[in-house]
Amino acid sequence: MFTLYPFGYGQGRVIDRTLLGRHRTGLTRSTARTTDGFDLDIMPDDHIGRHLRFTGQFDRTIPDVLVSLSRDGDHILDVGANIGYVACMMLRHIANARLAAVEPRPDCFALLAGNLKRLSSGAIAVNAAVSDHDGTGLLEMAAANSGASRLIGASADENELRSQRLSVELLTGKSLLTRIGFPRIDLVKIDVEGHEHAVLRTLLSSFGNSKPRAIVFEHHARFAGSERALYDLLISSGYELLGIRKALRAWRLVPVVSADTGPFFCDYVARLR
Repeated sequence: MFTLYPFGYGQGRVIDRTLLGRHRTGLTRSTARTTDGFDLDIMPDDHIGRHLRFTGQFDRTIPDVLVSLSRDGDHILDVGANIGYVACMMLRHIANARLAAVEPRPDCFALLAGNLKRLSSGAIAVNAAVSDHDGTGLLEMAAANSGASRLIGASADENELRSQRLSVELLTGKSLLTRIGFPRIDLVKIDVEGHEHAVLRTLLSSFGNSKPRAIVFEHHARFAGSERALYDLLISSGYELLGIRKALRAWRLVPVVSADTGPFFCDYVARLR
């Protein structure tokens, strides 16, 4: 519907700020054609699915940033892949890429596995969450926006399980890398709704001396105070931190000067020095 919209990164704002944001089909599953020419199975009444249904894309900035940081033949890890839009964009635009996508939510994972298979028979889907220990955790399922689902506990108490909460498998970075079997990881995307520090800590301790070239992650809090540990972890691991400044027609990377003064964004790139 919005393929001719004049701003390359602004279609989602039209969806969120109009009656289209409340439109419901009553369907649990359908297929959307993306602006990049491939089909995705979606949940059409979910936040992400609605964007894809009306515009053919979702937050185009993040996949574009990832592709700009990529090289042919990259080994890619997508943690918090949802239904696989970003993962499939990377498979579509990065030649000879090998990709593993991790998603704990079962309904999203079912779509993710099928969407990856449509783009690449060698892509791997893992139904789990990444954390700082192996075991089980409690996932709070956001009803209208699957992308807002988040881990709320290190272990699942049966008395806490309700319709919107689910026990999920947790994997450390070491366990995840063993399961997918990649010889290295070159590029990482992380979208885990507040669990970024635990994910980065376990992954960086597992990569050893062969660190990814770049890590793209979402993080809504400032790095000062208790969040400074995340900033310090990345800097001490040999990365420089850049924020992703988004606009209607373009995006650019802006150096984060310090943990205390920022500037601060919602999405970041950690790039190996």
